[in-house]
Amino acid sequence: MTPEESRRDESARWLAQARRDLNAARLLSSAENELGGQCAALNHSLAPLFQEASVLTDYAVVFCYLDAPHEPDESEAMAAIGTATRVLEEISALLALPGQS
Repeated sequence: MTPEESRRDESARWLAQARRDLNAARLLSSAENELGGQCAALNHSLAPLFQEASVLTDYAVVFCYLDAPHEPDESEAMAAIGTATRVLEEISALLALPGQS
């Protein structure tokens, strides 16, 4: 691969990522997509959990780029997974219907 082809390939990868990001921004630009805020408005006890979970956005946004500032180490990744698990479990418990397990 020539240097020019290599630059074109990398540029194409960046443009593809930019297209995905633009599409996501369009989908998430309206207030109704702020699920955590909507849940906390219905159940105020969830507000601290969603505040803690707000740091998870970096894992969906910052770390998807080729030049991410760093790769999360095992401890950081496990903490993020723990937070995401608590959010899932708490919301699932609130939505559980009688007779379901």
